[in-house]
Amino acid sequence: MRRTAVVGLTVLAVVALATPAVRRGVGARLESVADGVRARVAGFRTDYADREAELRERLLPDDAVVEAAARARDDRH
Repeated sequence: MRRTAVVGLTVLAVVALATPAVRRGVGARLESVADGVRARVAGFRTDYADREAELRERLLPDDAVVEAAARARDDRH
């Protein structure tokens, strides 16, 4: 009895999903979800790039510091 019900529901779901109106509705919802995810990913990438630039500026030495360190090493040898 359960198997018959499961098969019947599966067939009903396949038939319902095969109708053009349902496919368009599902497709539109999936597309809107995908658009939302794309927007969130774009926002994350922008935020990540901003944070990376800020950290690089704060943590990496500038050219003057690197040159001074190289001169100090050369002076010791």
